[in-house]
Amino acid sequence: MKINQNLLIIPRVMEEAFEFLKNNASKFIKDTPENQSFIANPDAPAEHKPKWHQFGIITHTRKFAYHYDHTLPQYLKEWGLCKKMNVYLDDEIDRISKNDLLRLSIPFHDLGKFTGRFIKMENGQPNAHFNGHEKLSEELIRGNRDVRQFFVSQGLTDLQIDYIAQCAGLHYELGKIRDIPKKRGEKFTIAFIQSQECKDYCLTSMKEHPGFKVEMGILYICDSLAKTDIIIEAESDEEIAAKSDEVAKMVSEKGLHPKLSNAIMQLPVNIAFAHRYLSLIP
Repeated sequence: MKINQNLLIIPRVMEEAFEFLKNNASKFIKDTPENQSFIANPDAPAEHKPKWHQFGIITHTRKFAYHYDHTLPQYLKEWGLCKKMNVYLDDEIDRISKNDLLRLSIPFHDLGKFTGRFIKMENGQPNAHFNGHEKLSEELIRGNRDVRQFFVSQGLTDLQIDYIAQCAGLHYELGKIRDIPKKRGEKFTIAFIQSQECKDYCLTSMKEHPGFKVEMGILYICDSLAKTDIIIEAESDEEIAAKSDEVAKMVSEKGLHPKLSNAIMQLPVNIAFAHRYLSLIP
């Protein structure tokens, strides 16, 4: 397949991708009674998971792209990792850099949340869940006619589409490490990140996905940053805990779900985790 050189105009392609997402999101949602409000407004924060996400899925995805372009480079520079990451992401697949192809995966990384959302009653209240959404996103990129046609219309090759699909499918991979202490009834903390156990899990994940080890770290940090615009800075578990009242007040003033405080308090941990993970890459 001949490569469309207009693909090099990434900002234009990104806007077309977000336009595709806005126009087609409802089509991916199952037409069930509990999904009617979701179909009517697929970007409503209430239809996402307001305990962990301040924004609806589409807005979250746009913020993801913003942080990829603007916030991520600042962190990589601060951590002294710019050169290492650039060398890797400058590698090309059919004459398009991984950096640009990774960027093109962002509008589609949560596509599986539309088709895979399910409602579970918790304490008498319906709550949305999106378990396995990342793999559904990958499957939709590979196999959905409309999604694939979008990429083909932009001149992407099969290898490029495959790379984008794998990025979407692996964007939550480091979240599985984050969930390990939580499954034991413990908190995800700075102390855990600094442990040998966490290091071992990171190295194992890199071995399992050797061609995507950089992408997994980058996707994780940008996804984390896109959950909320309430940002706190802290370098230790004690500093984070000391800000609990301040965070609760900000959440209340914005009229957000009170449990969103947990996501805000976890963000410094997520950033520290991404830092350690990316620093471990040879």
